[in-house]
This record gives sequence, structure tokens and C-alpha cells, in this order.
Amino acid sequence: MPHAKRGYYFKAQHRLKNFDYSSSTSYFLTFNTRGGQKILSTIRKAEDSFAAELTLTPIGEIVDKHIRRIEECYAATLDAYVIMPNHVHLLITVHVAPAADAQVNSAVARIVRSTKTMITKELGQKIWQDDYYDVIADSDRLYDRCWDYIRDNPGVWLQSGAEPVTILSL
Repeated sequence: MPHAKRGYYFKAQHRLKNFDYSSSTSYFLTFNTRGGQKILSTIRKAEDSFAAELTLTPIGEIVDKHIRRIEECYAATLDAYVIMPNHVHLLITVHVAPAADAQVNSAVARIVRSTKTMITKELGQKIWQDDYYDVIADSDRLYDRCWDYIRDNPGVWLQSGAEPVTILSL
């Protein structure tokens, strides 16, 4: 929760203070749309099964294009992702050479910031909350749980009875 100090507001920091976010490891990342707007995809029950069917909106297609470019632009592997109606989950593995120069900003922060910036530039409007959330998936068990979460998230959304999505056009 933000707190006031001399007239300024600061967000509580949720990053680990002593963790090197430039290290070679896997991360489960989540970033949300501003105000929780459901503008990225729709989720419906598939007609021929009980499975969830996710369909990207035009905005979601632009998000998808830029997420797919992560591997081209960074020393990172995009292991899994899902574009939900109002948020995105990514599971990425960052690859950093042992002798790489230390950067002020971490590899993870650069990837998220630049991906969100490119999407914003193409859309001509800001759709993202400023922050993002991360989980360091540094064990096989946690990595598998994150992978499963991404795979199952559309079905969980559908089963939760989330209100119908509103699609906003560009």
C-alpha cells in the first residue's frame, strides 16, 4: 500500500532486495491492464468440450506479437505465456553470461518495460499498470507449478464465473 512521505507517494517494493534479477534463471511474470480493463482476450466455453476457448482481441493480437519478439530481442527463452482478458502471464528463462557487465536495471525489468513500451507505442495509448509482479521459479517444482498455472488459467477464469468480458476496440 502506498504511503506518504513529505507529500510524495511511494509504492511498497515487492522485489527481493538481495536477489540479482540479471541472473540466469526462470521467472513467472504478471502484468495487468490499467483499471483491470478486459481488452486483451475473451474466454468462453468451447462448443465441443468443457475446455475454455481463449480468443485474442485486436489489442491482444498486438500484445501477442510483441511477446513473441522477446526471444529475438533478449537473451531469454519464452517458455510459456497466456494473454488473459485483463492481464498477461509469462514464464521466461533469462540467460546471462557469467562475465556480463552489471546493469543498473535488471534483465527482467528491461524485458517487461520494453515489451510494454513497444505495445503502448503501437497502440498509441497506455493500457498497462506501471508495475508488474514476479516469482523466481528457481526450482523444477516451482517452474512446473508456474507452467501449469499458465496452461490452466483460462479454464480457471471460466470456472470462476468471471463476469462477461467487454471488448474495447483500438
